[in-house]
Amino acid sequence: MEARIRAAFAELAEKTPASGECLLEIYHLVVGALVSDSLSRGVGLSAWSDGIEGFLLSYGGINSARELQEKCLRATGQYFDALARAGTFRKSALVEEIMAYVRGNIACRLSVSGITERFFYNASYLTRIFKKETGYSIGDYIIKQRMERARELLAIPGKKAGDVCLEVGYESFPHFSRIFKKWYGASPKHFAQPG
Repeated sequence: MEARIRAAFAELAEKTPASGECLLEIYHLVVGALVSDSLSRGVGLSAWSDGIEGFLLSYGGINSARELQEKCLRATGQYFDALARAGTFRKSALVEEIMAYVRGNIACRLSVSGITERFFYNASYLTRIFKKETGYSIGDYIIKQRMERARELLAIPGKKAGDVCLEVGYESFPHFSRIFKKWYGASPKHFAQPG
């Protein structure tokens, strides 16, 4: 969310000075996003800290895009900190989306930085909630999915380990083999079924 706010304000900065109507519209968009996220997590608005409630209920005192940006970033940070303190995180739609993205793109180059850019979130925040919700770092989850898919593919009679290596996103067979052996305790060729 932080990255989306920064992107919106960067786009706004490229245009002419923001009118009061434009700032008010951005304010309502951010409030709507926070309320929507809160409700999707089953967290009542009363569970938020006073700072958030103050942000939600008062627009006054904002005279520039920069002031609004700072207020929006501060409010979203406080909101997510409050959720973390309250232990109200459950596997969010965002984490589910990331997991589905990894599974659907297992043959592609996947990286933590690429995923955080794709989903428009701060890398620190995204890696922290992903680990909290899944028990895996994003990098470890990518490896886990690749290794599980590799083992499934190796169970297909006649499937060559070199082909599986490419199908699960590795360009180097020695690297793939080393990770596979570390994961399963045996080389991919050990799991390959004869054709």
